[in-house]
Amino acid sequence: MTLVKISEKGQIVIPAAFRKKWNLEGDSTIILTDDADGIHIRPPVHLSDLSGIDEGKGLLQKLQEMREEEGDI
Repeated sequence: MTLVKISEKGQIVIPAAFRKKWNLEGDSTIILTDDADGIHIRPPVHLSDLSGIDEGKGLLQKLQEMREEEGDI
């Protein structure tokens, strides 16, 4: 756990170790959500990160077929 201070403007600084680990730079975008457990910060998922996720499973093809059957495409 890492503690960070909130500035008077409501800003926080993400420690360098976290920025390096998650490849965050000065112009990066992050996702901020909240729920009953608190506030969560995470990097967005890029489509390029999902490349190969369907590898040989045919899930994308099945999804396209289901959409066509429902008339969504």
